[in-house]
Amino acid sequence: MTALIAGLLAHARDVAAGDRADLAATLRASLTGGVVLLETCHRVELFGTPEQVDRAAEAAGVVGPDRAGIARLDGVPLARHLISLAVGRSSTVLAEDQVLHQIRVAVAEARGRGDLPPALDRLLDLAMQAGRRARTWAPARRPSLADLAVEEGLRLGAGGEGPILVVGSGKMGGLAARAAIARGRRVAIASRSDARAGGLASSLGVDAAPFRPSAAAISQFAGVVVALAGPWPLAEETAERLVASGAWVVDLSAPPAVDPALAGRLGDRYLSVDDLGRLAPIGSEALIARLDRLVEETLERYRRWMALEPERSAARALAERAQEARTAELSALWRRIPSLDAAERHEVERMAERLTQRLLRDPLERLAGDDDGRRRAAARELFGL
Repeated sequence: MTALIAGLLAHARDVAAGDRADLAATLRASLTGGVVLLETCHRVELFGTPEQVDRAAEAAGVVGPDRAGIARLDGVPLARHLISLAVGRSSTVLAEDQVLHQIRVAVAEARGRGDLPPALDRLLDLAMQAGRRARTWAPARRPSLADLAVEEGLRLGAGGEGPILVVGSGKMGGLAARAAIARGRRVAIASRSDARAGGLASSLGVDAAPFRPSAAAISQFAGVVVALAGPWPLAEETAERLVASGAWVVDLSAPPAVDPALAGRLGDRYLSVDDLGRLAPIGSEALIARLDRLVEETLERYRRWMALEPERSAARALAERAQEARTAELSALWRRIPSLDAAERHEVERMAERLTQRLLRDPLERLAGDDDGRRRAAARELFGL
């Protein structure tokens, strides 16, 4: 497969959260039409033509030996990676919903900026189709990343049976609170916005808590799940009490919201979103096998589509040549007959378009069935394409 597509990939296992955030900010600042930027908890990835990706890498200062864990893929390896990502095979929770939603949003935003390269556009469509199919195979009730965060925190078990503090009232915070409640734990919600914390707490039938708890308040919690866009500032006395209390902390924020010094003092009782991303995939062996087959089947569909690119290219060139000739002849006609009104011109344009389509129908169909390339070569020679 000709390398018509390429990608720049930064994953949690290779690139620290802060470096990924910096890379994402740099790439966002220089986004152009024709590229797709995907940001998730565990990855920052840019897709486009090889030339577009190389320019983006140069602008971000991540070329050659300075790449520091950032991978560059193109052709078949990138196609397999993107399909695997869409079906959820690359996720810690196999076939989880969030990554497919994030891909759809990234693609919609990219298409809003301009047309995507045809090879990338087709690959994304096939990948998202496969992703939707994969979700029909997954268990109806499967864990989310927030479920995993609570489960891993409780597994640490150092904080006892006390309540769990969820810091963050967005989607991930709500999922974490529900996961803790489902496991029979008492929960309190904190947020930068007291109103949002109170609203989520009320909807779940739990308590709201201060965003910056006192030392006395923090000591009552067995564990903390943090899901914020930005830092979680704690007074030194509160941080000391948190360390001394034996509570665990799971930070779902990307980049981390917990101060690195505090995370270091918590030691094994602290888990970041990157730590969760390094866990073994959660899902049955049967599901893994089905997802792997789906990835390869979808990749083969993409290979077959790419194999027809020369025919599509010749057909496009022929259609474009016909369009150019029709436009030139109509422009000359309007100069010769300036008295035609808008309705009359419209009828002439429709007739010219129908005539062009009728004349091209058979040649384009024959090009579509060009197994050995002879018709394609003949068309290029005859029409000077």
